[in-house]
Amino acid sequence: MKEQTDFENDAIPDPWSLPLETLESLKLKFFRTTPGEYFRRLRQESPVHFCPESQFGPFWSITKFKTL
Repeated sequence: MKEQTDFENDAIPDPWSLPLETLESLKLKFFRTTPGEYFRRLRQESPVHFCPESQFGPFWSITKFKTL
């Protein structure tokens, strides 16, 4: 059974071109490609990042240990 994502057939957008509040680190396609730029942006601009909506519900993404 193949798992579906909301942009399974779409190109992955450049993370620097998206509004910060739309970045969600749990999108499976990010992990199938190169997630480095998404996490780089989150570390620089929002090291403790809230994602209000995801397939798993709302969550906080912590991307910098020193922030804690």
